[in-house]
Amino acid sequence: MTAIPAWVTRITPELDRKLPADAQGVDYLLVDNQTRVTATDRFNFRHRADRIRTERGLDGTGQLEVSFNPAYQSLQFHQLRIHRDGQVLPWQQRARARWLDRETQLEQGIYDGNRTLLLTLDDLRVGDVLEYAYTVRGSNPVFGGRHFGGYDLQYSVAVARQHSRLLMPAGREPTVRNSPGVTMARRTLPSGEQEWLWDLSDTQPLRMDSGTPSWFYPYARTAWSEFPDWGAVARWASPMYQPSPTSPAAVQKELDALEQRYATQEERIAGALRLVQERVRYLSVSIGAGSHAPRRPEQVLAQRFGDCKDKSLLTVALLRGLGVEAWVALVNTDVRNHLGDEQASPGAFDHAIVLARWEGKDYWLDPTRAPQSGTLDHLVQANFGQALVIDTSTTELMTIATAPSAIERREITMDFDLRAGPTSPAEFKVTTRYFGAAAETMRNEYGTGDNRLERLQKYRLGYYARSFNDIQTAAPLQWQDDDQANVVTVTESYRIGKLWNTDAQGRPIDAVLATPQMDQLLQRPDMSQRQHPLGRSHPQQLDMTVRAQFPMSWRTLLPENGEFKVKDDHFSFRRTYHLQERTLTLVQQYASLDDHVDPAQMTDYLKHLQEADEWSGYRLKWSLGGLAKADLSRSNTSADGATHGTAGALALVAIGMIFGVLRLLRPVVLRLKARMDRHPLPAGLAQRRMGRGATGVILIQEPMADLHPGAEDRTKDAVPEQVEGPGREGWRGWLQRWVWAAVALLGLNLWLFWFLCSTQDQKVLQSLANWIYGLGAITLGSWLVRWLEPKVLHGIGEWQLRRMDEPAYRALLWRCGASDSFPAGFPGRSLEDSGV
Repeated sequence: MTAIPAWVTRITPELDRKLPADAQGVDYLLVDNQTRVTATDRFNFRHRADRIRTERGLDGTGQLEVSFNPAYQSLQFHQLRIHRDGQVLPWQQRARARWLDRETQLEQGIYDGNRTLLLTLDDLRVGDVLEYAYTVRGSNPVFGGRHFGGYDLQYSVAVARQHSRLLMPAGREPTVRNSPGVTMARRTLPSGEQEWLWDLSDTQPLRMDSGTPSWFYPYARTAWSEFPDWGAVARWASPMYQPSPTSPAAVQKELDALEQRYATQEERIAGALRLVQERVRYLSVSIGAGSHAPRRPEQVLAQRFGDCKDKSLLTVALLRGLGVEAWVALVNTDVRNHLGDEQASPGAFDHAIVLARWEGKDYWLDPTRAPQSGTLDHLVQANFGQALVIDTSTTELMTIATAPSAIERREITMDFDLRAGPTSPAEFKVTTRYFGAAAETMRNEYGTGDNRLERLQKYRLGYYARSFNDIQTAAPLQWQDDDQANVVTVTESYRIGKLWNTDAQGRPIDAVLATPQMDQLLQRPDMSQRQHPLGRSHPQQLDMTVRAQFPMSWRTLLPENGEFKVKDDHFSFRRTYHLQERTLTLVQQYASLDDHVDPAQMTDYLKHLQEADEWSGYRLKWSLGGLAKADLSRSNTSADGATHGTAGALALVAIGMIFGVLRLLRPVVLRLKARMDRHPLPAGLAQRRMGRGATGVILIQEPMADLHPGAEDRTKDAVPEQVEGPGREGWRGWLQRWVWAAVALLGLNLWLFWFLCSTQDQKVLQSLANWIYGLGAITLGSWLVRWLEPKVLHGIGEWQLRRMDEPAYRALLWRCGASDSFPAGFPGRSLEDSGV
């Protein structure tokens, strides 16, 4: 225990400050972080004040943990107070201290040597304010006296006051990077030290959406570093990551073995990587300078363990001994391709890999992966977005291009054997080929033990049971591994007892050829209304082929083809189908295009995701007379059959109504045709279009009995007819219009008939039930037209009569063929007035 250092700015917490209630049950009154860098030392001062609001807050506040590395740091405690009802209680009677040598990352093979001071407090109560302060002194000597760090300025809980302060000697200018909106004050103290200050009050909580990408960090913060850029970091690390110009004896021995074992340089490069992966187990002893400085290659070979930087430097030494250009490269496995947004410093990295360059091509190798087999081009390369290549000439981060082997690629073929009929079990066979990273994942997950296939078979059976009822294993699972091409093939055989859905009477309705692997990729995220980006698995590629064989006794399917595509900024989906004889072939392809979705793009992304998901899989429908035409629309929509049935019924009624309209057109067309026969065009106009003038009086000479059976011969009392207006717009033009209308209606009927055959059943005319249903619907449609005819014609007539006087209206009826009576009193009606 020591007093608070004099250089620290004293901050007194406001014990009565009101804060919004939080689920954690603690009010955070003060978070104070102050750092002082001197010419030879570093001090990190921490000061906290927390008020216990509820009983839940007692759990997290009753223990204090402070960690440091005794290899180069020491801990000084300054203050521990319990404020209760305006009094400060003595802490010595309420605290028990224990030292813990707790390695929090030991399960990951990392031993860092940190120690933890654990203080357990007795008799804490709701309403108490716990205030404590301490200083961790010292810095890692591996950084050569240069320092870097940062402060979080926002949390998921509200904080009454946040105070952060940095002191640096005069003349030392760290690079400072603040989050947008963060204000900072800077001044020179009387002592000559430089001060940077961040003082915030009532900071609001920020709760991050679930499922965000690993690189996303929305909280306000500041970062500072005495490394001005990435080139400075590379120059600092370069001396530590350079192997000896001449290979040590232990390294040379391995090089000689590689030369003798492999014939080509590509095989030797892959062999050197595999040597390090197999012989050197992963164990990180990051004590002191070992946290960032690698051990020498000969030492790593002797002890046969090392961390990522140890194994990477050994791999570089082997490759350079083979005459291959190679460097250690530092990456961040979380930030990945957003590493350039970070403040340049050695603390920005958490992993080391190798860049090898051979014949103008870059290979990003990870010696910490499980032993990789296969040729150099088929090795799964590291894919961390951006890397800092450790070399004195490096000035910027280098982008890691995604190699084809780094893509999680799968090819799945699903075969459904339905030839036994809907009442018998269906044979189901799945063949999955894993390429590149997907193949390595399978090897790492299921290993090489004797029971690996049994574990995989059990998992897969449960997986498919979620999509198919009464599914059982038909044959043992088969595993084939082509390690040279880096391809794993898994073949599964099942028997589905109940593939077809049935109605209450047990008759088959439909069967879904499900594709669960594709459905999983197209699954809607749990949280769609977002403020933060949605992380997505990338890169991924899935190619699925579904084949279904139908029984010989069922009528064949007509050859058909179709294609559906969904293109989004974040994924692509393509679906094609082909029906030929008794085999259906469905191909589905998915590829990821990005690792996240911005909130502004979520609406379009969810829309495209739903469209693709609705087209995933295939639904076969059953109908009278055999297998119906497979549903080529959205197979996951259960209302498709009802929708098509309604459309078919409406189409049949429409056909009947069109037939009824054609029946109405027949009398007027015949009447106009008779007029044309009675009144042919003059010889001079017969060879060209109808003339503009045709006004005059024409005497009817032919009987009308052919048009009106039972009518008397009216030749004696023939009535003169007057042809009014230009002939092109007269009754001859009306004849042409009615004929074209009839042709158009006939064409519409043909299209509706094609629609029925293409959507309801591929051989709809071969079913007696369809004929009975169709003729009934056509009769109904024709009857509707006959029932509506007088009402509709009367309404139209009344409307026209209001628009025109009666003679003009009746002249219109005569001209269009609706009447044979020319109106009395119309100009030119009498022979005497016409002068003819």
